[in-house]
Amino acid sequence: MASNRTLLVNNGRKYIFARKGDSFASLAQEFNIYSFQIWRYNNLDKRDKLKEGDMVYLEKKEIKPPRLIILLREEKQCVLSLNIMVLNLKKLYWYNRMNHGDEPHVGQALWMQQRKPIE
Repeated sequence: MASNRTLLVNNGRKYIFARKGDSFASLAQEFNIYSFQIWRYNNLDKRDKLKEGDMVYLEKKEIKPPRLIILLREEKQCVLSLNIMVLNLKKLYWYNRMNHGDEPHVGQALWMQQRKPIE
């Protein structure tokens, strides 16, 4: 991986922050990997678009998120910590029996590896 960018490491996996104009194809070429690897490593779809500042993993993550977390911070900080774990949003909704577009609130428990029990 030869690039003029600073490679960062989170949980033993290399990542970068996307720059303005970055695409899956341009990053794949820059880091000598395939576009589909970037999609997979970041739980994205080829139709998704990268935005400036997006955290983009360049290696496969082996680490699973915790089974259950409880939101103790304000929304913006929680989004950042969820992005670091890179959990597919569709799965997060499914695990927590939430509808698309629902937003968790401070103090709410979020299930991350298994489905929330029916209350």
